[in-house]
Amino acid sequence: MQGGSRQWIFPLSFLPDDEYFILHDLRLWDGKHFFQIDVLILHAKYALILELKNIIGELYLDTDLHQMIRIKEEEKEAFPDPIIPIYSLVVFSNPKSILRLSSPQIQTFKNTIIHKEYLPKLISKLTSSYKRSFLPTEEKRD
Repeated sequence: MQGGSRQWIFPLSFLPDDEYFILHDLRLWDGKHFFQIDVLILHAKYALILELKNIIGELYLDTDLHQMIRIKEEEKEAFPDPIIPIYSLVVFSNPKSILRLSSPQIQTFKNTIIHKEYLPKLISKLTSSYKRSFLPTEEKRD
């Protein structure tokens, strides 16, 4: 982050240091590309990724057309959609495991808790459901 743009951190200062581990401007390598996470908050019970935006003006998120529009002083400007789909899965590797969910849990967890055999189908389903790419493709790298 640049200059004085760290004032957003103030609310995080109220989190107990002994419960939360907070990583800022995390740069990771996936073996081919670097990518950046603005803030990763780790707790014993969960991980939370924060994507920070410091944009002035009225913001309209159009998730159907995958764009964000800023209206500032009667001028409109388009930005890429800031919503990044992130998923987590619990994958059971033993095909003899019997998974049971109560009726209310089925809607919540039906694509979150799976057997390993369903993993390729679920990944294919996720891949085909999104049109926008978040990582550079071969054509874009020169």
